[in-house]
Amino acid sequence: MERNTNLQPPDLLELSGHIGKPHAGETGGWDLQLGVGFTPTVYHYHLHHLRVINSGRLGDQILFAIEPEQPNFILSGLPDEVAKLANATPQELVKITGWRRVGSRILMVTEVTPAAPDTPLPR
Repeated sequence: MERNTNLQPPDLLELSGHIGKPHAGETGGWDLQLGVGFTPTVYHYHLHHLRVINSGRLGDQILFAIEPEQPNFILSGLPDEVAKLANATPQELVKITGWRRVGSRILMVTEVTPAAPDTPLPR
């Protein structure tokens, strides 16, 4: 019997990474493109970790599903929060929290938190 994915509750995601391409010597992670709504704005985002807060789904499952699409996520939601990405620097750790329905690339952003990383990022 086929399972209807539209009846599943949305996943609450927390992405941790930095704006821009990977730094020299930085290994691992995923290079994502984050589109902003229906605008031409696209941010390169080097993802260190994706955590699904409210379900048993694994972050890798979501990443494998969105990987072939460009941009990988389309950011929607609170404009003041999404606007924080414009001022984030590649040296800052940027956490993005938002809701995503199964099978969708739209990330309904609830919070963007730029902060100094715990350990310095390579330059």
